[in-house]
Amino acid sequence: MPTPLEAVKFDIEEFSDEIFNVEQSITESKKIMENLIKEKRWVKGKFEDDYWEITKIHYSENHNSFNFNNLNKSLFNNHLPDDFKDVVKCWTVYLINRYKTSAVTYLLLFTKAFEITQGFRRQEIDALLTFIENSEYSNKYKSDMIISICNFFDYSDIEIGEDYIPSLIELKNKIPEQKNIRQLPSSKYVLPFSYYLEKHFTQLLNQFIKQGEINKELLLIYPLIIWWKLTNIIPMRPSEFCLLKRDATFKSDEKHYIKLPRHKLKNSKRIQIPDTLLIDEELYQLIESYVKLTEQYGRTDTLISFRSIIKGKPSTNRAVVSKNLNQFKLSNLDRLIKDFYKTMNNTYNCEILKENHIRPGDTRHFAFISLMMQGYSPVEIARLGGHQTIRAQYHYSAHQEYWVDCEVFELMKKIKNSKKAVKHTESIPTEVKLKPYEKKQPYRKKVKIGYCTDEEQKCETKLCYFCSHWGIDPDEYIEKKEKIRSDIIAMKTNINELTSAIQNLNKQFLQDELTRRSSELLTNIKTKSNAVQSDIYKLALLASKLGGGEVLDGEKISWS
Repeated sequence: MPTPLEAVKFDIEEFSDEIFNVEQSITESKKIMENLIKEKRWVKGKFEDDYWEITKIHYSENHNSFNFNNLNKSLFNNHLPDDFKDVVKCWTVYLINRYKTSAVTYLLLFTKAFEITQGFRRQEIDALLTFIENSEYSNKYKSDMIISICNFFDYSDIEIGEDYIPSLIELKNKIPEQKNIRQLPSSKYVLPFSYYLEKHFTQLLNQFIKQGEINKELLLIYPLIIWWKLTNIIPMRPSEFCLLKRDATFKSDEKHYIKLPRHKLKNSKRIQIPDTLLIDEELYQLIESYVKLTEQYGRTDTLISFRSIIKGKPSTNRAVVSKNLNQFKLSNLDRLIKDFYKTMNNTYNCEILKENHIRPGDTRHFAFISLMMQGYSPVEIARLGGHQTIRAQYHYSAHQEYWVDCEVFELMKKIKNSKKAVKHTESIPTEVKLKPYEKKQPYRKKVKIGYCTDEEQKCETKLCYFCSHWGIDPDEYIEKKEKIRSDIIAMKTNINELTSAIQNLNKQFLQDELTRRSSELLTNIKTKSNAVQSDIYKLALLASKLGGGEVLDGEKISWS
């Protein structure tokens, strides 16, 4: 069945970069509407009205209509919040501001689902699934409807979403994938971003310390390094990061904390979201140093100083007179990320295609999978991620291969302290590709492959080359390379099986109310997590001897 929605290219994802907060979101929505009025794009309707008209981007004589009248039925559904319509309006304004041309499509798909389920009633979940699965609409239409609904539930974090999200995601996974649906970038593209970001920041910081003068580029890189380090650990939405207060970090009893822009709930039946989390001293000092560095640029309501960014690259920010200079926003973060990809290309000759670029919300996904693979319980993961229900995290449980590669990569750097490589490998920076053999050791005993440097022969693993005492000469390495590589693949296969098992155990926990009361399930998750950590350390040891490309994705050894 043909539909006008087919022509729309979807850029939205199941998870939202923003989260609803009744006072803040309505205020922000009204500001966006005022700006659109000034731009002569907002034609009709106030926030309180149920009908809006906005001009199309490239066709000012044509209008998009946004109708909220059908949402009045929500007043009769006691499982929906009283301000449900305001939540939908704020979500719509967020989409208009972020995605512009396709926002009207998202609302149409969402409204259709609202009507089918009679206001997202629990007993109508099957009706919605049946409609999506058996309708004559295209697979694209079906996927787009699921994505729109899940994005709203992630934005609003309303309780009914806990019942809808798992079933919708399961159905979406059965629908043949569309070419224009974005996938998270693989570790092959994420690791270079991480490496060069830290490398570039360190160089600029050392230059500042040595010369005593601020390189303007440091003002642009510093916010990125804070964002990258913080949001890969704590699963924050990009909007939460941007809204961090200037005094977000503090010390208490020799411990270091960060206060997030989250609001505690009065409803004791739902998961209580902490707004203050423990961080390590290194991250605390990083943030504190940034605050001191940027104090000279004047007032800022947010941790990240937008005024300092203007100072760092004024040519990009000339049209900011009407903006709030005291606040760092999501669009600013997005621009900093895009600019750094240009730096990677121009300074380090590392070009990554746009479709493989990281987006602001990707680190939230990385952080969720990291917590899962470390053996955190789904309840604790929900608390750290700002979810009021545990099943809201259901659609974040993928992309574990990035976490594994990243852990191996970081451990490898620590083990060898980034010595230089002998040969070039495509995707891993040269500085962390290491020699395939060690220097001469005082004790060397020949083993089946390579040699052992431990006189007491205290074996750490079944295979010698996953042991810290193992080494190999260059000639033998070339001779036995294929055998070593096959064992690396076997180790990776075992890690993949373990991470898949952890993922399935978490899904079981999220889906089944009875299993949540079983301590055995959580013990099983932790046991498999410890096994993964052990195997990752072994891989990192081997990578420190053979080079990152032999263990990671440098030579197309896939993690399928």
